[in-house]
Amino acid sequence: MIVFRLIQGLGAGSMQPVAITIAGDIYSPRERLKIQGWLSAVWAIAAIAGPMAGADCAAVRLGWVSGEHPIGIVTIIGFLLFMDETVEKKTHAIDYPGAALLRFRHRVAGGSHPGRNVELG
Repeated sequence: MIVFRLIQGLGAGSMQPVAITIAGDIYSPRERLKIQGWLSAVWAIAAIAGPMAGADCAAVRLGWVSGEHPIGIVTIIGFLLFMDETVEKKTHAIDYPGAALLRFRHRVAGGSHPGRNVELG
């Protein structure tokens, strides 16, 4: 059971970043914040309602017949049938001189950087 909880946690941990990345790809910068706000709101509600619904299912001993597995199967079939994602191969250029200059600047700044050694409280 611990292994399956690990798999579940890995899947759940990747859902929110993937959803936000997809929203970042398909919406304009003006719409992006609104959509990501809605996605975060849905995630927050699901984080509260999901465990409560699971506890209700466990309390009435529905177990495997609770309805979540048929919905998941339909969702997987829908993705396989209707999700058409094309990946464009692009070459990316890395600014090595700029990265080296940035690293050198941080190295030279040492402890005198205004953002460092800040005492809180």
